[in-house]
This record gives sequence, C-alpha cells and structure tokens, in this order.
Amino acid sequence: MGIKSSFNSFLRDTCPDIFEPIHISEYSFMKVAIDISLYMHKFKAVCGDRWLSAFINLIASLRRNEIHCVFIFDGCAPPEKSGEQAKRRDTREKMDQNLFELEEAFSDYTKTGVVAKCLSDIYERSRSPKRLLGKRSDGIDMKWIEKKIEQKRSQLYSVSPEDFNIARELFRILHVPYYTAPGEAEKMCSAMCISGLVSAVMSEDTDVMAYGAPVFLTKIDTGSDTCVRITYNQVLESLKLTKDQFLDLCIMCGTDYNPNIPRIGSKSAYKRVIQHGGIDQIASETALDTSVLNHKRVRQLFTEFQIENDALFKIPFCGTPDFADLEKFVSIQKIQVNIEKLRKDFTHNIVVFEDSDDEE
Repeated sequence: MGIKSSFNSFLRDTCPDIFEPIHISEYSFMKVAIDISLYMHKFKAVCGDRWLSAFINLIASLRRNEIHCVFIFDGCAPPEKSGEQAKRRDTREKMDQNLFELEEAFSDYTKTGVVAKCLSDIYERSRSPKRLLGKRSDGIDMKWIEKKIEQKRSQLYSVSPEDFNIARELFRILHVPYYTAPGEAEKMCSAMCISGLVSAVMSEDTDVMAYGAPVFLTKIDTGSDTCVRITYNQVLESLKLTKDQFLDLCIMCGTDYNPNIPRIGSKSAYKRVIQHGGIDQIASETALDTSVLNHKRVRQLFTEFQIENDALFKIPFCGTPDFADLEKFVSIQKIQVNIEKLRKDFTHNIVVFEDSDDEE
C-alpha cells in the first residue's frame, strides 16, 4: 500500500522538516476522515485477536481530545488495481507455503532430531555474531527457530467481511459516523479533506499525498495522544515541485495502480522530474521507456474526485456511546476494556451545536 520505491524514506532524507510532531488536540472540535481498511489490516497484523481493542483505543484517544472521526469503508477498486491485488495474493500464497514447510520441518525435527535445510537456511540468513545461542542442534538455536516460526505465523492474519461488520457494530454503539465510498476509501477521505468536509485525513498510507489531501495525520500514538502531521503545500514547497510534478513523481515511484520503471527509484525519479519537468517531457526528451507507468490513466485516478453520497455533505459529529450496549458488545467479543475510563474519554461537558437544515 502507498507510494513505492521507499518513498517515505526518500522524503525523510530529502525534506525531514515536513514531518511535524504534534499533539492531536490541535484538531479538537474538528472532523478527521479515516480509512477503516488500512487500520483494520494494521491492527490485525500488530494486535492479532485484540484488533477490536486497538480500534477502541484509537477512537478513545481521538474523542478525549474532542476530535470527531468519520470512518470510510472501501467500495469497488478500479481495474488498474488488479495487478497490485494479484501481487498481494501471490505474496500471501508464498508466505503460506513457506510457513507450512517450516512447520513441517520443525515437527520432523522434534521427532527425529534432523535439522532440515529450510530451518538452517532461515537461521543463517538472520544470523548475528552477537546472538547468544541457547540449546543447539548442529550449531543452530532451535528455540530461536521456534520463535521465528511463531512470528511468521502471526504475520499471516486474515480480514473477513464479518470483521468489517463487527467494526460497523462497534461504530454504531460508539456513535461514530461511517460511510462506504463508491471506490477507494483513501481517495474518498482525501476528497473530503480537499472539499473542506473534514480538516484532515488520518492514515499510514502515503497515497494520501498523491491524492493531494491538504493535511495528513500519521503515526498516531494513542498512549501519548500524539501524531505526525504532513501538510501538502509544505511538501510541494520543500521539494520545489508543482502539484502536477509531485503527482508525476509519485507515479514514477510506483503506486497501487502502476509499477515503477525498473531500476528507477525515488531519488532517480525526483532528479528526472526536476530536470525535465514531468513524465511527458521525460518520455519525449530521454530514451527512458515510461509506458509501464500508464501515467495518463493513473493521473486521472488520483485527481478525478466525485462525492456521490449527499449525506457526506452533512457529516454528523460523534455522539455519546450507548454504554449499556458497549458492555454487552465487549462481553460478547471478549474484549478487555475499562468501561469507566471510556466513559471519561467519551463524555464531555462541552456541547457542540450544528446549524439545523431548516434554519434560514
């Protein structure tokens, strides 16, 4: 997900000042759009079965700072994303097969004491001279191997439609608004920010910058209630690029809709955009084959927005959770949370009023 070719590392090396640490209370009484799918995958990967608790902690962090979040669900992905989706499926299948082989080999080792090549290979690839070896077999730390297999097992999470339904139920109980995008959720979040319907997009995906979202909040820490803010105009100023040039840079680095040009990374792409002005000029002035970028179509995917849901033009603020339903929900889902602390996080003495629809 996001812009490829180590784009985030390129930005940190080239213009580190665009990464601004802030306290999230700077967005108190403002609305922030969040792509649920991205955080669903993140929480599943990091927290495993505790992913619902992670969502509750995220929302609680925002609400105790009077930030009003709105979650956006994915609709239909464009055909151009099929290549990326196929690549992800292929990667998953390879990870499944690799884990199966390691588990079988470790099981055989426990029965026979014979260390298979795949076990010795994974150990040698990760070997450190400073590693203190425990119980050994042919110079291999089998306890380390066992932990490595468990780590790989935890990385093979799955996200089901039922998971999203459970998340919807949680949002309903917490009185947090949510909508389904006609297409990509990240695109809808960015469109809402560009249109002024929300004040920022919260994401871990650099695609937000390619879409041109004015404010991008990332790396949220729910313990300290801090995050990193990236302002789109500051990115353009720091890189000395126009909006069109920046999008071309993102496309050259590779996106979910297109691969990058082989052997052309972020720094090389940036140098060429600065020198020539954009992909069209690079194609006409150099021998570089840009056809793999499909850049004219990809430009459209990142710039043509349409908010089709009229309800989005009147996004409600978050309300007060139904704590009776919340207690039932956490019991059914076997979530360990402090309900009294959540009451304090979600309940405030300040009331926010919105203009009524029939007011003249």
